[in-house]
Amino acid sequence: MKGLFGGGLTVSVWPFIFLLPIELIFHITFRQRQVEDRVLLVIAVTTLMLLLGVAVAGLVAGMWNRMALRVPWARSVTGGLIGYALATLFNSAVIIATGEVLVGSLPAPTEWFVLLPLSRYPNVVALAVIVTQVMASLRSRRELRGELAARLVQVKHMNTLLEQAQRQVATDSAQRLKIDVQSPLQSIIDESAQLDDAELANALDALIGDRLRPLAHRLHPVSVRLGLVPALRSLDPEMVVDVPAAVERLDVNDELLDEDVRLQLYRWMRERSDAGQAAHVTIGIRARLLEVSVDPLCETPVLDPVQIAAGLRSSGPGAVVAPLRGQLAPEQDLLDHVRLETSPVAPRLSWIDVLTVPLPGTVGFVALFALSSFLTQFLILPWPPSRGVVLTAAAWVLAPLVVACVFMLLPSPRRTLGGACLVILSWLAVAVSALVAFRITFQVFDAGETLGDADGFGLLRAFFRYTLPGLALVIAHGVQVTWHQRLESANELLQQEKQLQLEILATSRSLDREVAEAIHRNVQGHLAAAVVMIRLGERDTAWPQVVDLVQQEIPDILSRLTRVANGDAEIVLRAPEHLRVIERGNLDGLPSELADDVRRAVSEIAVNAVRHGGATRLTVQIERLHGRVTITCADDGSGPTAEAVPGLGARLLDDIAERWRGEWHMSRVSGGCLVRMELDQGALSPAVSSSLA
Repeated sequence: MKGLFGGGLTVSVWPFIFLLPIELIFHITFRQRQVEDRVLLVIAVTTLMLLLGVAVAGLVAGMWNRMALRVPWARSVTGGLIGYALATLFNSAVIIATGEVLVGSLPAPTEWFVLLPLSRYPNVVALAVIVTQVMASLRSRRELRGELAARLVQVKHMNTLLEQAQRQVATDSAQRLKIDVQSPLQSIIDESAQLDDAELANALDALIGDRLRPLAHRLHPVSVRLGLVPALRSLDPEMVVDVPAAVERLDVNDELLDEDVRLQLYRWMRERSDAGQAAHVTIGIRARLLEVSVDPLCETPVLDPVQIAAGLRSSGPGAVVAPLRGQLAPEQDLLDHVRLETSPVAPRLSWIDVLTVPLPGTVGFVALFALSSFLTQFLILPWPPSRGVVLTAAAWVLAPLVVACVFMLLPSPRRTLGGACLVILSWLAVAVSALVAFRITFQVFDAGETLGDADGFGLLRAFFRYTLPGLALVIAHGVQVTWHQRLESANELLQQEKQLQLEILATSRSLDREVAEAIHRNVQGHLAAAVVMIRLGERDTAWPQVVDLVQQEIPDILSRLTRVANGDAEIVLRAPEHLRVIERGNLDGLPSELADDVRRAVSEIAVNAVRHGGATRLTVQIERLHGRVTITCADDGSGPTAEAVPGLGARLLDDIAERWRGEWHMSRVSGGCLVRMELDQGALSPAVSSSLA
């Protein structure tokens, strides 16, 4: 039970308010037995005394919580239970005293002074658990529907913008490669039959000097790694770069900007240079930011999401500012640039999920209800209690305990409609068992006149004592747990989106460098070697390498750029070092959430294949049939051992399989390890698909 309080307990008047309806029925029925001809007076007096009792309980609760502000112990579970005990004692005393003071002819039975507070206290404690669970669930719900939901939508939208910017960069790079490299080289190949060796070598040399070197340098010069100022000066020899000596020293010593910021500033200046807007550049530090402005002035620059993510901000016509080294822009500053086109979707709950969350300590709660009910029987049955009265009261208590123990032996309810109905039926069975046992023992021992003889009153008492608080506890705890799970899922999804953002940024920021290095290392290097061989008279040996550049090397680079431009990222975004990944199939057409989960799953499998199995090759196959997505990962590692203990990777795959109503299993096969996962393409995560009317 202590776990249900969440480590603390605040005294509240709500349990006493929840007790009002049934206590009103009980007291009116009991008083009517004393004075049958004064019904209206009994109803008025009973209602007034119960309301006064609630007011006194609220006063005690307020005083206790005020003391808890100065005494932390009063906020603990033990302190809260003591506070509720005092509130119950004063509340009961007011209820007893009010009837005698207002109407002297309605004295309370002597046994009430002891039995009433003792019998009500367990109910108050059970209701306090419900209140605590409800309050915790409301806090989780507000957080999930408030700032967290808005931030999640913002980050997702920012990732979409980053992907669009990345695609545009890839498209531009592919266009440059086609115009400045592929087409001129193809023209040389087409004319090669009419050229002698010297003319062919000169044509290739001119292509290298006029096209390849400037393009590779312009995309990602080596100088950008050395500093911003050298990179800008190499961008255009005629451009004037005005920078204070102190700032230039920081730049040379790599103390001015982080590498990513430097690269995005260079990209921004390259765009200005291409547009003829950077004849004169001024660099300076203002307000702990590096400011770069161009002359002639252009309009206020529009920065792409990648540049914004690096920390660049517009500061006026033709000027941007960037954070100095180690002073990256805060996340909220980045998100402020995202305009939301849609509001966050309010998450919903499923009654089935709520009702099937196992309630810890079910038998303990039934025992608590039974204790309260046992004492209450002596207010209902004749006084002083006889042997038959005691046995009748005991039967009312023992039967529900036996039924609760039987239900506890059953497996936990499944998250289905049948499982939810089983939970409801179990608490109804607890109440019915109490009523049946009470009726049988009452008749056998002829206990005498009792309020239980009234038609329907016994069933009402049983339902109120067991079923109503039991189901209320189940629902309160289920809602709290389910909202908390949704909150954890949303936080996890937010972290995934942030990780995806880092991966998008890493890909985008390195794209120019990869293309530049491919042009320099593969294309330019092979052409330079071919020129030497042609000049040495080995044209027949060198020429197939030149043709291969047009037919293989450059198309491979363009294919990589086309995949990025079309948003068709690899299934394994970051393969471990020394692991060769062979991908068969793609994620085209899959929901973005499912595609992201598949990448996470396969990437985790790839990491574990190297870490635990020593694999060097991983084959990933994606198949889709009738709305089901099957992912098969086979590696050449050692495979799982019998002693292997499931870790975080297995938990991640479990979560993904549950989210998409699928399953996965791992097996050791000849030659390595096989992991197979099946997911439902049409399923949505519980946070999105479930609904609560």
